[in-house]
Amino acid sequence: MRMSTVLLLFLGAAAAGAAGAADDGEAIMRAAIAQATARDEVVDVRMRLVDASGKERQRTATLYTKKSGRDESLRLIRFDTPPDLAGSGILSIEQPERHADQWLYMPAYHASRRIASVNGSDTWMGTDFAYDDIVDPRISEHRYRVLGEEKVDGVACTQLEATPREPREGAYGKRVYWIDRAKNVIHRVEFYDRTGERFKTLTNDDLVLIGGYYRWRRGEMVNARKQHRTLLEFSNWRIDQGLNDRYFTVRYLERGM
Repeated sequence: MRMSTVLLLFLGAAAAGAAGAADDGEAIMRAAIAQATARDEVVDVRMRLVDASGKERQRTATLYTKKSGRDESLRLIRFDTPPDLAGSGILSIEQPERHADQWLYMPAYHASRRIASVNGSDTWMGTDFAYDDIVDPRISEHRYRVLGEEKVDGVACTQLEATPREPREGAYGKRVYWIDRAKNVIHRVEFYDRTGERFKTLTNDDLVLIGGYYRWRRGEMVNARKQHRTLLEFSNWRIDQGLNDRYFTVRYLERGM
């Protein structure tokens, strides 16, 4: 994930008029999504799931993403290990005018299952990530507010708060982002429930520049409520290689072909 340095403060007589634009949280988010989106991308993911006692489980998967000419964002997470999850996957098709269409496939059940939008807060495959965390935030369904500036690991970041316009919509009561607007990346995200209690935190680490895009090599999602965490390691990026649309179909999700 990444955020933007899209707007600048003007000096002199223009300062008062430009201040609102410079702190336009919606514009920051739109620029962040645009910068984060390659035409298509494939990356390998290693997941480590750690519970309160320190017991660890591991997963490996491949993440496929593509921007469709129909103004769709396409995502597929396909698991390779452990053996009991091999071939499982989650397919997401995002469109600007409606909630994302999502399907979960588990080989043991021999068919994919549609994920209802009301289940967006459910976590998947034992991780601390919800189905809503897979897809881009729907800009029109949130209000954005710049809270201020704060350093994260010595990097100056803008704090951006996102709250749903409809309180009962979405997985969270609000999210707060720490954004390095110089490099267009998100260093940290805090997730709050509808009572205003913070219960999850995502922290990103080890930034690299690959094919003109900033990418994090590591991320950690911590669920304080469950005393559980999910560590991610990304490697072997293939960006803008002309990925075929066939990867983003229910047929491929179920059959891998």
